[in-house]
Amino acid sequence: MAVYLFGPPEVTLSPQMPRQGTFPGTDFMYFSDVFDISNDLLASENVFDISLVSDLPLFIDPFLVFDSDKPEYQRLHMDVVRYVSFVRNKIIEGNVTDAQEKEWLHFKEISNNWLGYSVGGNAGRGLGPTFASGALIGLRGPLKDFGKEKYSKGSHFERLFLFSKGAGKDALSDFITNLCHEFLLNFTQVFARKHLAPEQCREFNVRRVSFDYDKERWVHRKFFLPAFNSEYVLLTPIDLLTQSVPWINRPDLFDRFGGMLDAMSDIQLRQSVNDFLDQRLAPPPSHPREKVFRPAKKDVQAAQERALEIYPELANWYVALKEATGEEAVNQSRNRVARADELYRSRVVEFLSSTLRPMGFFEIDVNDRQTLLKTFANAIERHGSELFVGEDGLVGDLSADDVQLICTLVWCADGNRQRRPPQFRFVSDSRAASHFESGSQSNRDKTGMFVITTDRAKKSRIEFIVQNDNLEGIVVASITGHGKENSTVESIFISYTKADELWARWIGRVLLSAGYSVTVQFKDFLPGTNFVEQMDQAIKNGPSGFFVGEALIR
Repeated sequence: MAVYLFGPPEVTLSPQMPRQGTFPGTDFMYFSDVFDISNDLLASENVFDISLVSDLPLFIDPFLVFDSDKPEYQRLHMDVVRYVSFVRNKIIEGNVTDAQEKEWLHFKEISNNWLGYSVGGNAGRGLGPTFASGALIGLRGPLKDFGKEKYSKGSHFERLFLFSKGAGKDALSDFITNLCHEFLLNFTQVFARKHLAPEQCREFNVRRVSFDYDKERWVHRKFFLPAFNSEYVLLTPIDLLTQSVPWINRPDLFDRFGGMLDAMSDIQLRQSVNDFLDQRLAPPPSHPREKVFRPAKKDVQAAQERALEIYPELANWYVALKEATGEEAVNQSRNRVARADELYRSRVVEFLSSTLRPMGFFEIDVNDRQTLLKTFANAIERHGSELFVGEDGLVGDLSADDVQLICTLVWCADGNRQRRPPQFRFVSDSRAASHFESGSQSNRDKTGMFVITTDRAKKSRIEFIVQNDNLEGIVVASITGHGKENSTVESIFISYTKADELWARWIGRVLLSAGYSVTVQFKDFLPGTNFVEQMDQAIKNGPSGFFVGEALIR
C-alpha cells in the first residue's frame, strides 16, 4: 500500500484566474459553489475548481508526475512504473487468462473527478477489450524494455500510446486516472477533513483503490470524501493537469521526426532508419531524372509510421528529447489550465450574473423550448463577447467543442436536469457554414438546435438555409450582436421573373453570406398576401434594389 503525504503546494493559480467566492444563482455549477469554498482557498491548496454540471476537458499528464520534484509525486510515479512493469512481466511470461486480462487491463472511467470529454455530464466508456488487446501487444513488443530503457532517464508508459493511431488522450486519461486513484482519494480526503463540514461529506466504500501484488488483484477501501448527488467527488491537483495533448504524444513525435534523427547519437540506428526511409520514399521509375522528386506528405507520414514499427527504439529517443525540455511542459500546462479556468469558469460566471440570470432564463418553463432558445439567443447577441471574445477577437484557439461546452455549462447552471440543453453548433468560417448547409436535411428533425455564428454575415447565411429548407426548432445567434443595432450595411430587395428564379436564389445566398439584409420574393412574399403592396413596401425599405433579368442595380 502506498502512503502519500501532502505538504504545502508549490503552485498557485495564475493572475488571470478568478479570485471570487460563490456567485448568487450558480449553486450547482462548480465545486466551490456547492461546497461554499472560495477560489483563494482552493488555489492555496493546489485544487482545481471542477464543474459539477459537465466534465471539463482536462486530464492528468503522466509526464508532470514524472518531472516533479515533489516527493509524493515521485512516489506516485514509482507506483505507476511498478504496476506497468508487473503487467508487462506477466504478459512476457505468457498464459495471461481472460480473467487476469480483465482485472489488470480493463478499467472503468473514474467519473468522480469530473474531468474528461463528456459534455453535459460525467459518464464515460472507460477502457475495455480494445485497449487491453493493444496493451498486450505493446507490452510484449515495443515496451518489453519498460523499466530498463537505454536512452531516457525514466520510464514512461505514455510510450505505449505512441504506437497506435487509435489510442488517444481519452484512453490515456482513463488509464492514468485509474493508476492514480489511491493518490487522488488521499488528496481529496485530506482536503475534506481540513476544510469541509462533516455534513458535506460521508464515508464511501471505493472500488479498485490499490493493487495487491501478493493476491494480484485490485482491492477496495473506505474514504471520507465530499458527497454530491449520493456520489463522492474526487479532487485533482492543479499542477498535474493539462489540456489538449499530453507532453509525450504521437503527433508530436512525427512532427519532430526529422530533427530527432539528426540529433541521435546512435549512428547505426540513424543510418538504418534513413536507409529505410530513402528506400520507401524513392522516386518511381517513371519520374524524370532531371526533376527533383518530392514525395507526398501522406507517403512521408506512412513511411515514418512504418519506421517506428520496425525500429521501436525510436520512441525512446523521442522520450529522451521530451525529457530534456521538461520545463517547457510545466509552463505549457500552466498556460493551458489557466485558459481552461478562464474560459470554462470565469467567463461563464460573469455571463450568468450580468446577462442570463437578469433576463429570467432560469424561470422559464423547462418544457417551453422555443422561449428558452429565443431568450438564450437574445443573451448571446447582447453579450456573447463575454463568453467568446478577447482583446484581439475570438479567444485563442476557440473550437466548436469549446463553444458546445461553454453553452452547456451556461444552460445547465442551476442544476435543473429537466432543462435539457439543445444541440449546439458553431459556425466560425465558410467551411462550417457549408457543412451545415450540406447536412440541412439531416437537421430537419432536430427539435432544439442552437447555432452560434461569429458574425452577422454568417448568421444571415444560416438563417437563409433554415428558412429555405423549412427547418423548425433551429435558432441562430451571432456573437457580434444584432445587425440592426450596429450595422450600416444596406438592405437589398431582389425582384425577378419565374424564368430567373434560380439566378435570384443564387444571388440571394451570395448576398446573405456577405452580410446584407435581403428581401426576396420566394422567401418573404407569403402566399395569400398582396403582391403589389409587398413589392412597394420592399422597395421603400430596401435602399438598394436588384432586379434579375429586368434591370441592373439602381
